[in-house]
Amino acid sequence: MKLSSHRLRQEEKKFTRKLITSLAIVAASGIFVIFFGLPLLAKIVFFTSGGSQKQTQNSTDTSLMLLPPTLDPIVTATNSARINVSGYSISDAMITVVVNGEEGARIPTDKDGKFNTSKITLKEGENKINVFVVKKDQESSPSATYVVNYKKSGPKIEISSPSNGAKIHQDSRDIIITGNTDEGSRLTINDRFVIVQNDGSFSFKVTLSDGDNTIKLQAIDEAGNKTDQELKVIFSS
Repeated sequence: MKLSSHRLRQEEKKFTRKLITSLAIVAASGIFVIFFGLPLLAKIVFFTSGGSQKQTQNSTDTSLMLLPPTLDPIVTATNSARINVSGYSISDAMITVVVNGEEGARIPTDKDGKFNTSKITLKEGENKINVFVVKKDQESSPSATYVVNYKKSGPKIEISSPSNGAKIHQDSRDIIITGNTDEGSRLTINDRFVIVQNDGSFSFKVTLSDGDNTIKLQAIDEAGNKTDQELKVIFSS
């Protein structure tokens, strides 16, 4: 019996030492986690989330797709050295208007994406216009090319027959006026519309009265320029 009691006490002492050692290890681990582990974990979470946010932001900026602006209708021909350019795009951006390969204007868009300028200067003849939008250091591709023809002078009127001041002696009072004007021009003779062929040629029948006849011709080109001319003939039967 004494031997059994002695062993039992030894086993209890061993168990007690193991229990104390385990509790000490658990306590030390808890202190380490509190003072070192949690701050380290917080830093890892912060940098991980911060990097993810930055990557997401960069990804969002990179994915910003800018489409070319949409322009309102532009005149194809004009007799003015300046034209108006307007349209819409994204809001709070900058529109660049390029005329014949050179920057013609920079226009901000409003909160609705609209823009407008009347300061686009043209050269005489054909002008090619493109626009694009810039936002956050990103630039869209250019728009379609718009061609505007700037003409300062009026269309020509060349009369082939009859000659000015001609004296006409014939039984019929009708004569045919023939000539040329600029292609695409509208022509009237004595306020009546005349068909102009693709090459600018025309012919038109006029009925004369006795004596002096003044025939009025007017040509207006696509740019709105106007040319007036008079033809005088003398008729007798």
